[in-house]
Amino acid sequence: MLQEKQKEVRKIFPLKLSQKERMKLKQAALASGMNLTQFIKTAALEKAGQMKPSNKMLAGRIPEINWQTYNQLCEIAQRIERLENQKNDSGVDNNSPGRAQMPPEEHLAAELLQLIQQVGYRLIGKSAQ
Repeated sequence: MLQEKQKEVRKIFPLKLSQKERMKLKQAALASGMNLTQFIKTAALEKAGQMKPSNKMLAGRIPEINWQTYNQLCEIAQRIERLENQKNDSGVDNNSPGRAQMPPEEHLAAELLQLIQQVGYRLIGKSAQ
């Protein structure tokens, strides 16, 4: 038995363009050897494949608890950065006499911030930027 090809249902997508926009797209379409419809469809589909989802686009697909956790992680990261900045601005010398020797914390804070960022991005389905 031969299987009949089912014709894909296509719908018309109205697009409002100014005369200037239309001419610019038409020239680009002609230069690429396509008609205006093919050019716009091809360009839009290529762009869609290159786009990274924004927080707004992701919002409907990510559970609310993940957003809450992500926001809390962002707040924690901001507090750590503020503490680091305050420590650096205070000019306190950890090596002064009478103070216990403390290991350098600069790398620890940076690693902690990076870890918080990675966990946050995983919660909302984004790759680290």
